[in-house]
Amino acid sequence: MSQKDIYKEIWDKFEVSDKAIINPSFPKEQAYSITINIPLPKSISSKINKIILKLKEKYPHNEFIAREKYHITLFAVGVVGENYDKHILEKVSNELNKISYFFNPFEVEIKGLNHFLSLIFVQAFSNDKKIFQLNKKISNHLNINETFPYVPHISAIFFKSNPYELFKEIEKKYRESNFGKFKVKEIELIEWDLHPKSGISSPKIIKKFRLNERTQNNLIKSKKQCATTP
Repeated sequence: MSQKDIYKEIWDKFEVSDKAIINPSFPKEQAYSITINIPLPKSISSKINKIILKLKEKYPHNEFIAREKYHITLFAVGVVGENYDKHILEKVSNELNKISYFFNPFEVEIKGLNHFLSLIFVQAFSNDKKIFQLNKKISNHLNINETFPYVPHISAIFFKSNPYELFKEIEKKYRESNFGKFKVKEIELIEWDLHPKSGISSPKIIKKFRLNERTQNNLIKSKKQCATTP
């Protein structure tokens, strides 16, 4: 099944607004979510934000993700307690160093709005399937199996009220909105501070990883050698 077909299946599966999860639950105690993300270029996040702000004007009784928090979720490591063992981050970081050193940059296309049961998201297409390969490689290295099949997405709106009218608006205007393409050159290890009272999460970048650092280092060495060769 193509990625386009998968996204359509998701839209059709969750199109009944009565099944939407309103006010998605957060941990009762202080907790952190550890994820691996792909950052977006400002040019693309700004285009997404223009549409999201239009929806916010018409359907304000929802939670709208701030533009600076937009990202493609690549892998969800898991949710941990307040006093979790920080060696988890070290282990994940070590594995991401190994993976990113040899994994080539790849292109993604950001196009169309969709929804899960609890949120509106933006679709991220990977025509050469590289994003899925990277997700699988991370899963194998960390020995963690995700609960659901991987769906590349950019979270944008969490439901706080019945989204029936919101669904109709998206179906009519934004299912095929094109936000552009970009080359993924780095990934980020993120710690999200989940606040049990407000439900608002704050991200902290633990480390960034450039893809195919091996080739980049070789290019730098070659340029230096050329510069010093008489």
